[in-house]
Amino acid sequence: MGINIITSRKMSLIKKLSWPQNTRMYLLEKVLDEKSLERLIDFFKDRSETERIIRLPKRQTVKKLVAYYFWQKIESGELSWSEVRQRMKKLMRKEALREFNITKKETFRLYKQRLNEIKNGK
Repeated sequence: MGINIITSRKMSLIKKLSWPQNTRMYLLEKVLDEKSLERLIDFFKDRSETERIIRLPKRQTVKKLVAYYFWQKIESGELSWSEVRQRMKKLMRKEALREFNITKKETFRLYKQRLNEIKNGK
């Protein structure tokens, strides 16, 4: 049923509550609807502080993860570089492609970097 104290079938109080500033709930409220926010809180409410801490990735990390994902497809023979490039173009605007510096050499470099991080447990 979720957080029964602050929600009911008729109304949700989650976005109306005055959350402590250090929870940074105001950020989640900007991107999640009340139902999703309620489910997220319900999922984490009885977990330890360590388990509740979530660190969202920055742009460079996302870039590396995308490069790693697609280079795996190339290595497995599932996709060619030109197919990867086309898929990336569909996923991103042209400006984002330039900003991401999506070249074959850069994609491979980021793939190797992520591979090393995985080997080192990061």
